[in-house]
Amino acid sequence: MGSALLMPVLWGWDVAVSLNQPDILIYLLLGAGGIVLLADLLMAWQAFMHQRKQGYSSLWVPILGQTSLYLLTIWVYFVPIHANALRTLTLPITMLGIGLLFLTLNWSQKAERQAPASPAMYKSARRLSWLSVILAAYGLLFFGITWDWQIGLVVATASLLIIDPRWPLIVAAQRRFEAIDRLKESDVKIHHPEVLDHVKEIKQALMEKTGVLTSPQLTVYNVYSINDEYSDQDVLAIMAGLEQEIGGPYAQAMLTYSQSQGVYPTQATDASYLPLVGVKGSVQGADYELVSATYATRNQYEFKRQWLNEIVELGNSVSLLIQDKRAIGVVAFGAPLIRSLTDTDKFFVGEKISTKIASSDTKGSLIRVQEMMQSLEESKGGLAVNEKVRWQKQWALEAPAVLVTNQPVPTDVKPELVVSFLDQPAEVDITITKLSEIKDIWQTAKKLNQIDHGSLVLWQTVLIILIVLAAGLEIFINMTNSMILFVPIFTIFVRALITTVLKYWLK
Repeated sequence: MGSALLMPVLWGWDVAVSLNQPDILIYLLLGAGGIVLLADLLMAWQAFMHQRKQGYSSLWVPILGQTSLYLLTIWVYFVPIHANALRTLTLPITMLGIGLLFLTLNWSQKAERQAPASPAMYKSARRLSWLSVILAAYGLLFFGITWDWQIGLVVATASLLIIDPRWPLIVAAQRRFEAIDRLKESDVKIHHPEVLDHVKEIKQALMEKTGVLTSPQLTVYNVYSINDEYSDQDVLAIMAGLEQEIGGPYAQAMLTYSQSQGVYPTQATDASYLPLVGVKGSVQGADYELVSATYATRNQYEFKRQWLNEIVELGNSVSLLIQDKRAIGVVAFGAPLIRSLTDTDKFFVGEKISTKIASSDTKGSLIRVQEMMQSLEESKGGLAVNEKVRWQKQWALEAPAVLVTNQPVPTDVKPELVVSFLDQPAEVDITITKLSEIKDIWQTAKKLNQIDHGSLVLWQTVLIILIVLAAGLEIFINMTNSMILFVPIFTIFVRALITTVLKYWLK
């Protein structure tokens, strides 16, 4: 604004304010140089921080462009290439161009932060940045050696300022955001959108059985006493009393079964939940535990193992009622497989994804899953908690995997993608409410890949054409014409126009 008031925008124009200072030109050039230098330093610091954080920054290109434009302006003032040079390039025009450049950078930075971009798009922006610099260096050397170094600097400056390497990234990021937002409309929560770019690498699905492949509604089939001191009704009353104090789907199933048998739960005290194992508490002064058969086996509780094996082979889950390390009762229960399991299994087969299951449930409870799932490659039942985690960890190391779970994610298990029924953003990447949403996740990931590919092809073509045109202006402009000095400003106007169109289009 100061240079526009105190000196002509084009040669021969009257100034708006005259200070009658013989050195006003020097003062204005130095003042403009201070502004450009300050902007260079601040932008270089920001570019350095971007470089450290994400391994790339596109700010280096405009830093070079605005600096070369300022140097070109000074050069033209003191050594004009043509008698009419100052009709096309003066300090007010240069500062106007740099101001427009700042506005385009301001919008690009805000737009880049609004939506996630993929690593492929960052690589594309990095390649375009290098292409601008390489063609600018080529234009400087070629035209400087063959024609004039001022013309070479003009072409170099135009090549640096004609494009913003982040345009393809911003367009793709906006479309990616819309695709992810549509996925969220189906109750899928995306906590870490960047993991969707790794979905195409996944070769196996590590899955829990209970609550993931089966309905949350459990059914108790039978309750037996395996101790002569207790009747079936006694065992059922104690079990129902313990579960009643804890609550949950298992407790509801137990209470439903006890009501059907005409048995009332016995009052339990000090009942507490044993994670992934069962419950414990006191009934009429005696301590009891209702635990999984796997847990009971590994703790060497006393019970008739052959009799238990016969129940397990029927395909039921089994828990034992323990008193003083002796099994006094057994409950056989199960849950139906979810209806969408067949479709999900077919989807895994079509995507060539193998399924692996590690479960604390009995091996017999996996029989129906093994019969139904064609994608099932390996299953392990009757595992202790540490063994289940060990298998999940081992499988995750063998090939890129997705972990589908309704349990807290073990810290040692590191799959590429964690999909959970529990809404725990710190531990999981995506939260779902039903298994069929796995297919939606894969479809969205494919859509993101198509968006990246399409944006890369289209915008790289457009930007390369713009850069080549900026570097090949000798075809269109006579080198003896001072209008060539107006080309850097013209490229900034082109940049501002495209930025404005994108700004309103992406809204």
